[in-house]
Amino acid sequence: SSEATVDKAIAMLRKLTAEQPLSKDGHHELARILISRGERGNASEISHHLKRSFSAGDSNVESRFAYARHEYLYGSLKNAKAEFEALKRSGLNPVVLDQVRKEIKDGQGNAVVYDGRVANIYDSFAFVSIAEFADQVFMHHTAAASANAWEEVSRGETVRVTVGFSFKGPKVKRLLEQKEASTSRAS
Repeated sequence: SSEATVDKAIAMLRKLTAEQPLSKDGHHELARILISRGERGNASEISHHLKRSFSAGDSNVESRFAYARHEYLYGSLKNAKAEFEALKRSGLNPVVLDQVRKEIKDGQGNAVVYDGRVANIYDSFAFVSIAEFADQVFMHHTAAASANAWEEVSRGETVRVTVGFSFKGPKVKRLLEQKEASTSRAS
């Protein structure tokens, strides 16, 4: 079965990373497979392997990004912030740095909808407090479905959003329209 094949791959990669602890690719691949098996349930082992899948100054920005995202969601906010800061200074193109990727999904692959409160708002961006996260989440005006939707956002307002990550940290991917927000359910 495919489950047995995945179990064999995990066992093989665990053996590889034990025998060759400097194998960044081995650590990254093992973490990737464990994430597909359930990130929350394997959080400690995933963190261990992701941390070993890059080093300061190397070009493994995808591994560093995966570690920063994982730490933000399941580990240390302090570690996550340090890694996102390092990614900001990595020399990546600003468009790539800002791109929202890795939207948070539920077990069925649907984007998780979060309830949040607009903590601060500026002309083209805002910060949203979401109970599930220890830190405020950045929201750019382009997350809104329309200019009108953005203009309706105000400080203190409750909003429904989906969240992903850029190389700079957590970021609102979509600000749901009020009618859309009233029919969606948070997971």
